[in-house]
Amino acid sequence: MESSEARRQQSEQQGDDPYQPGPEQDLRQQPGAAAAPVASNKPITAKKRKNLFKCDDILFFEGSVEKRRTYISVNDNLFSIPNREFEIILILAVQLKKDGKGWVRSDRIAPDNAWQLISRARKCLQAYLKDKSGEIIENNYGGSYRLSVPPENVSFDIETIQEHWNKAIADLIVKMQKATI
Repeated sequence: MESSEARRQQSEQQGDDPYQPGPEQDLRQQPGAAAAPVASNKPITAKKRKNLFKCDDILFFEGSVEKRRTYISVNDNLFSIPNREFEIILILAVQLKKDGKGWVRSDRIAPDNAWQLISRARKCLQAYLKDKSGEIIENNYGGSYRLSVPPENVSFDIETIQEHWNKAIADLIVKMQKATI
């Protein structure tokens, strides 16, 4: 005569335990479980990458200084903007080049009035955009901002920016170079 323990072990097969996934099921496929997205190792195509960003403008951070203003080029239009606005746009651009997404928390831009500083920076660039109503600086409504252009559309004159009198601006480029090495 078989013991009750032996009968229980025979009747239970792998996958019968509702608390453990079986060989052909996993937690994402159990009834009532929320469907989880399947991760993919496929690279993002250039077309999809372009769609991730709202503008396709080209920015070149020239970095020459004229009193309290610094030069930047948007779509081959060279103009100067106040140093604080240049620094904010440079922070966003450096983060974009570092990780390809570019999101920067507002407290890294300014502890209390980032939205106002972002608005000023956006106004400096607006007149030179291809689409004048384009959203060159994007907000994720979670406290972060980014420069909404593809990373390959952003370039820097590293040597000129490193010589900038404002060390906060010069140090941003040094940090970017360390991250890419």
